[in-house]
Amino acid sequence: MNTLIGIIAGTVIGWIAYRSYQGCRDMGLRTTLIVGLAGGALGAQLSSTFGAGPSPDGSLSVASVITSIVIAGVCLVVADKVAARYGT
Repeated sequence: MNTLIGIIAGTVIGWIAYRSYQGCRDMGLRTTLIVGLAGGALGAQLSSTFGAGPSPDGSLSVASVITSIVIAGVCLVVADKVAARYGT
């Protein structure tokens, strides 16, 4: 469940970055969404690995969502810098 929420959060962050950040517009919508999705999934998996996964009753962990958002943002910044350096 946390991975699914992470994927959704990452995709939303990718869309927001595409709409508001010129560098992400240069990469294109599809690339921005894919990088955000991958970052969100990675953030959800990392948070589960390090113990911020779902609580025992199965409810959503706020720490997992925040980690997914942060990791997705970092992935978008790194992808933007790589695209600016080496071209798209």
